[in-house]
Amino acid sequence: MSPLQVYTYKQNALSRQKVQPMHHSSVGGVEDMSTLEDLHDGAIMHNLFLRYQQRHIYTYIGSILAAVNPYQSLSGLYDHAAMELYSRTHLGEISPHIFAVANECYRSLWKRLQNQCVLI
Repeated sequence: MSPLQVYTYKQNALSRQKVQPMHHSSVGGVEDMSTLEDLHDGAIMHNLFLRYQQRHIYTYIGSILAAVNPYQSLSGLYDHAAMELYSRTHLGEISPHIFAVANECYRSLWKRLQNQCVLI
């Protein structure tokens, strides 16, 4: 399978009455899907697809991080420079990344003096 290929299983015809217009915030793709006006399956899948096409595999849904398998190595995504960058920022300040979640857990561990949990 080559990268950035989309497979669909079958197409369905829908009547015009069953189709709702997409809100303009859902058209271009966003880093945090909690900002979408239309938060439903279609809008979520469309946003993840758009970000995947741009090689952005991480997307926030509030403080939750969604990751899409890129099926390839993405250079620079996990290097030392990226780790340093995310260690100096708070969650949501720059583009979504697993390092941002890890850093937020680490900061919360020391700030609240409570155990932290990451669900993968």
